[in-house]
Amino acid sequence: LNKAATFKGYQKQFKQPLSDFEDLEQVHAELQLKQMAWTIKKEWNQLTAVWDDSNFVDLEPDYLQQKLQQYTKNVVQLEKGLPPNTLVPELRNMIEVTRGEMAVISNLRNPCMEGRHWGLVEQLLERPLYIKGVEVEEGLTLNADQKQALAEMEENEELRADAELTLKKLREWEVTTSDKLNEELEAISGQASGEQALREMLSKVEESFKECELIVLP
Repeated sequence: LNKAATFKGYQKQFKQPLSDFEDLEQVHAELQLKQMAWTIKKEWNQLTAVWDDSNFVDLEPDYLQQKLQQYTKNVVQLEKGLPPNTLVPELRNMIEVTRGEMAVISNLRNPCMEGRHWGLVEQLLERPLYIKGVEVEEGLTLNADQKQALAEMEENEELRADAELTLKKLREWEVTTSDKLNEELEAISGQASGEQALREMLSKVEESFKECELIVLP
């Protein structure tokens, strides 16, 4: 294309009819989109690999949503600009899988979730949960083997790392694809948000009473 532009420049300079390089420009544009498609696949695989293996409580739903929107726009551009192929539908499917998991991620990454709410999640999933920085309260009743495994894990840093809750584990447990579980998790998350809102309201009431002057009549 650079040579074509240079050639056109010479033609303008010598007042010659301009050559038509439309086909060349179309091929170049298509090649750019194909390169973009392979770049998206590589970047998306790298991103999701990090999300899958990160401690679940380290996931940031807003950041994930931002990336989803960014790559969705790119895929739409590919769908409009490239002829039918197998790669672009694959990219679309990869993104839609993550989009379908966002409900679970958002509900469980609710900052209002506390130990007792995670206990409800543990009971719901019927699996012991090991979550960085969270003490699960009133969760699943552990059997002897599970208690032994917990004791060993607490003494072994590598075992603790392997046991940490991750998005990959939730997917393997089929949590992200179960509508019933998603509804239950949404209810638990909503309960956590409601309790936090109530605490904030009570705190404001307490503060307002502190500022009130009580007049004591003789």
